[in-house]
Amino acid sequence: MVLVQSRLHHIIHDERLNMVIARLKQQTNGDCLDSVALLDLVEEHRRDLLETDHLLHNSIGRLQESAIGLRVVPVEIVFKRLPRVVRDLGRSHGKKIRLEMNGQEVRIDKAMVEILADPLLHMVRNSVDHGIEAPDARTAAGKSVEAVIRVSAVQRSNSIVLEIYDDGAGIDTDKVLLKAVERGLVTEDAGAALPREEILRFVFQPGFSTAAVVTETSGRGVGMDVVMTNVMSMGGTIDVASTPGHGTTFTLRMPLSVAVQNVLIVEVSGHTLALPCRYVAEVVDITADELQTVRGEQGVLLRGAYLALHRLGALLGYQVPPRVRSDRIAVVLSNGLQTIGLEVDRVVRRQELFVKDIHSSVAALPGVGGASILGNGRVVLILDGEDLLRMAARSAESDRQL
Repeated sequence: MVLVQSRLHHIIHDERLNMVIARLKQQTNGDCLDSVALLDLVEEHRRDLLETDHLLHNSIGRLQESAIGLRVVPVEIVFKRLPRVVRDLGRSHGKKIRLEMNGQEVRIDKAMVEILADPLLHMVRNSVDHGIEAPDARTAAGKSVEAVIRVSAVQRSNSIVLEIYDDGAGIDTDKVLLKAVERGLVTEDAGAALPREEILRFVFQPGFSTAAVVTETSGRGVGMDVVMTNVMSMGGTIDVASTPGHGTTFTLRMPLSVAVQNVLIVEVSGHTLALPCRYVAEVVDITADELQTVRGEQGVLLRGAYLALHRLGALLGYQVPPRVRSDRIAVVLSNGLQTIGLEVDRVVRRQELFVKDIHSSVAALPGVGGASILGNGRVVLILDGEDLLRMAARSAESDRQL
């Protein structure tokens, strides 16, 4: 119904009808009263269609919310796995921990349950092992020997917000920054200017950890890159906030359903494609004068930071024609850790699409994340943001080797 309504909306808003009406008005020029009356009738009819389309859109929106309600189950299904994990890990580490769970009645999409279970378990295990201090350290810091880990869920509009909080030692941003510099993720000078929030996001880098000895659960960054990938694959986001000595909070924001996605429709090499809006930071116009070349890679300075540019058509293997214009349109794609600019021919619009199941052989193609149907009846591929970032990184590495 969403797809059919989208097609109807596309037909009603077809600009060709406006052109026909305007042309007919010019030709009649008010000379033929019958023609003028007929044109007035056509315009009145179109206004009625527009009003009906608006009413239908609202009605289907309410029905869609109700239908999505049939796909969801209580988040308690995921939460009920946590008490035993906290109890067993706490006992093995000699820590006394109280687990608090709030909002278990909040409902999430069935498709998210299994995908969300492992990231949630990992973050809770990480809090027990690396976040919560030993009893003697808590006593020395004036804290209660019994630590608290709080997992909560709340529904806000059409999204679910999950929080994992512990009242442990927090994340030492000085150690995080030192490790990031050691690994070459940032220079010492650039790191000194980074705000605390940006430094904390280094924990989502693959294999990143400040722990002296990395175990299965220790190290705040161990496996957190996988957590972020899983969360973003469901259309969600993850943030971290931490205060040294007072604790850490991870916040996951997930859509109510994975069946519907907000996308940015673009045109590339004669193809219409959709980019998930959760990866789209902004759209920028770039002139030839702004282009720079660094280590054989073209890019541009965007608010003081270098942004590498890649032609989306080339990444996907399309035949890319020579540029005929000096200016360019780039969609800034980011997952919070990596940021690139994707050159496109045209940005069409933002739109909500109902994601359709696709054949496994199509889903296996690099860069493809799903498919849907536009209002004009055409199939559109929904691209995978993480795949595009990896493909751009491989392309840049290949260019440097050449």
